[in-house]
Amino acid sequence: MLAIAILSALLTQSPGQIAKGANLPPLKVHVIKEDSSEEKDLTKDRPERKTVYLFLPGDRFDRPAARFLRSLDQDLVKKKEFTDIVVVWQAKELEPAQKRLPLIQKSLQLGQTTWSAFVAENPNPEGWAINPDDIATLVIADGAKVMFSKGYKVLNEKDLEPVLKVLGK
Repeated sequence: MLAIAILSALLTQSPGQIAKGANLPPLKVHVIKEDSSEEKDLTKDRPERKTVYLFLPGDRFDRPAARFLRSLDQDLVKKKEFTDIVVVWQAKELEPAQKRLPLIQKSLQLGQTTWSAFVAENPNPEGWAINPDDIATLVIADGAKVMFSKGYKVLNEKDLEPVLKVLGK
């Protein structure tokens, strides 16, 4: 009976998802600001509030994903919601991310979003269940616990409503 339950859980868990209620794995990234970057583990010492982690493969970032991100940020700012948004730019090299992310921020003018880069030969952070075929992976956590996780083949502002529902907005 236990084996059936475990098998069922494994089969319903698709790539691009971390199980609801799971602890967040470590996330060592370079936090990118306009003229600097700092290496940090963004899940360590996380405040006891909600955080939206949006993983974006740097070579496939597109305008619909940018519109989703802007809409999410604006909605949270407008509602004065204390939810952090962390964009994790997945890349093989840091320098292009250090140049591009401040330009994207300047264009989008996001108020509640932290830009970061995860840099590695395989730019998928271990433990985050990122499907390399997805254009984005979104994880919502409350403190250190996963509330929601989903991989997207396409991401645009139409995907905002279910995310806001999870956040309780």
